[in-house]
Amino acid sequence: DNTTTCETATGSRQGVIGTVNPIPSAPSANNVVGASRCESGVVTLTATCSTGQTVQWYASQSSTSVLTTGTSYAPSLTATTTYYVGCKDNTTTCETTTGTRQGVTGTVNPNLPAPSSSNVQGGAVCGSGVVNLSAVCSSGQTVQWYASQTSTSVLTTGTSYAPSITATTTYFVGCKDNTTTCETATNSRQAVVGTVNPIPSAPSAGNVTNNSRCGSGIVNLSATCSTGQTVQWYASQTSTTVLSTGTSYAPSIAATTTYYVGCKDNTTTCETATNSRQTVVGTVNPIPSAPSSSNVTNGAVCGSGVVNLTATCTTGQTVQWYASQSSTSVLTTGTSYAPSITATTTYFVGCKDNTTTCETATGSRQGVIGTVNPIPSAPSANNVVGASRCESGVVTLTATCSTGQTVQWYASQ
Repeated sequence: DNTTTCETATGSRQGVIGTVNPIPSAPSANNVVGASRCESGVVTLTATCSTGQTVQWYASQSSTSVLTTGTSYAPSLTATTTYYVGCKDNTTTCETTTGTRQGVTGTVNPNLPAPSSSNVQGGAVCGSGVVNLSAVCSSGQTVQWYASQTSTSVLTTGTSYAPSITATTTYFVGCKDNTTTCETATNSRQAVVGTVNPIPSAPSAGNVTNNSRCGSGIVNLSATCSTGQTVQWYASQTSTTVLSTGTSYAPSIAATTTYYVGCKDNTTTCETATNSRQTVVGTVNPIPSAPSSSNVTNGAVCGSGVVNLTATCTTGQTVQWYASQSSTSVLTTGTSYAPSITATTTYFVGCKDNTTTCETATGSRQGVIGTVNPIPSAPSANNVVGASRCESGVVTLTATCSTGQTVQWYASQ
């Protein structure tokens, strides 16, 4: 008592307890789960305390400000960030000491750049068909192919892609990190173009020139493609061997031969389809034979003058008359020829086809002879014998010509 100074008997004193509560341990490393994401955004982190305790999340090891409480925390991050967790006893309110808090990391992995334009290779095909495309990402990354800039469906993966296309098509590629699984952002994907180049048409019938010749030899053929294309010549419709290129082709042929032409684009190298090639014909027309010896008639004249000669060719052919075997000058045409000659002369005949204009070869012409026969001299005065008689009656006159000649008697000169 403050006045009397009397005190409670020792045996009657009341006990008062001072309790030391344990400080909760932080969640162990096995009881926290960090998380990662590609680029900025929300990441979900988790941590677990013992029963009867609440997880408290902090921005740093020493912070006194609780960001949130509970087993999960989903902050929005722009960079990799480590948070710290401690435990608070729900009864005693004791908390993990700052120095022992457990770190929980939210990782922000960067999205990958797409392959650069120098690391993609478009392709081209002539007409519809398979086109070979390629792209390369950095080491540790996989190329992903998409049908559009924004598509979420991966067409295929890998450095090469060989789609079958019927029209020029743009595909898009991005890269996926094999470790983080982060991918190129859709709007950063790189375009890879598969081009369908048109197949050139063959020259039209109006743009090829057939040709013919008489007998074997060189024939001049020609064809024209559109501007920027080259004519290609083939021996057959399906041949893959180009005989020659260019608008003209001059083969040596022994028989009528059909060649085929297509066009090759000088830029795309696309060629006319084999079954669309245009035909170009080199025709070998037969050389007409000369009239046979039985089909020519020689002629003769006594002394100088006109001689009548004839020759006949096959139907559809015209007789041509020449002064010599090798002459290129036609004297006349037709079945008959009546030159005026002063000496025996050999003419030559050949035949010209009225359709093909082919002519008999010079060395094969048939000779037709116009003969000038000498005029016999009259019997000389020594070879005639006159006669006389008395009065009217028969007289016998005689005359003698050269051997092989017959005397002819006339009443007047």
